[in-house]
Amino acid sequence: MDPKPAPDPPAPTPDLTQRERNTTDVWRFRLENGLRVWAHERPRSGTLALLMQVPVGLRHETRQNNGVAHFVEHLVFTGTAKWPEEQAVLDTIRRVGGYVNARTSYEDTVYYLHLKADDLELGLEWLAEVLFRPTLVEEKYEKERGVILQEKGGEFGRLGKLFEWLERKNLGYDVFWAVRRRLFPDSALLMPVIGTDGSLRKVDYPTVVAFYRAHYVPNNMTLIAVGDLEVAPFRAAVERHLGGFAASAALSETQPLEIDARPFDVRLHGPSINDRGQMLIGGVLGGSNHPRPVRLGRAERNPRQRAYRGNPPSARAGVRHQRRREALPRGRLHGDLHRR
Repeated sequence: MDPKPAPDPPAPTPDLTQRERNTTDVWRFRLENGLRVWAHERPRSGTLALLMQVPVGLRHETRQNNGVAHFVEHLVFTGTAKWPEEQAVLDTIRRVGGYVNARTSYEDTVYYLHLKADDLELGLEWLAEVLFRPTLVEEKYEKERGVILQEKGGEFGRLGKLFEWLERKNLGYDVFWAVRRRLFPDSALLMPVIGTDGSLRKVDYPTVVAFYRAHYVPNNMTLIAVGDLEVAPFRAAVERHLGGFAASAALSETQPLEIDARPFDVRLHGPSINDRGQMLIGGVLGGSNHPRPVRLGRAERNPRQRAYRGNPPSARAGVRHQRRREALPRGRLHGDLHRR
């Protein structure tokens, strides 16, 4: 009788420690011009996300130039040395199936791309053109002011001042603004990121250009890359596309904000149920498109809900809300509680 064939050796046990380590490794390096670079490899993903963070936003503005950081974000898209028209700037990424966008917030402005991994060179070239070679043509300045006003919802004039007065008297509905006012009284964080009617009229072309030149320098930026890349060739590509721009010796450090550390309550009397829902459960909820939207009923419509700092009742309120949710009328009221 022929001997039985030897059984196949057991498959090697995967090295879970190594796999977990590889999912969290971040490579960090800095170019000679001061540009900080963070990279995370995701082999075989086939795609690549590039994000350039400029640490300048609402916090770096005054009442006189409120909205200038967002204005710069708009203006750099209007044309570059290689792509003089805004449509060409956008189509350069879109025609290869990529996604491009930007946003301005309280403390930074971010430009981000999502591309095929093979388009790494194109993505780095795009960032170099838009952030370091924008034309900033004065003729396009007034057009962008109109675009921003349209994005803002038009000019409100005295009505805008009325809304601000209502918020300051706790008669409004913006929970986040009310908490910021208690934490950072009289700071720039209380102004709108997009600006006001008055400030957008005062922000002239030289102010926008000067703001851009003061902050859009390589030693004030961080490039973050995540995707199907290898660090060594990626670093070489970053050096080629972004290493030739000069650093600024006049870059000033952002001063820390003074924080009012005393405990406080926030009481709002405005008409919005959404923000009060956030106060009730101690966090931001998903919207109506969330797989499990939270639905609020009449029992949650308490006009004197509180938000606390220092010892927030997040877990306690969340448990209470979960316990009561089954008794609420379902389908009566739901919505996106994430306000922008």
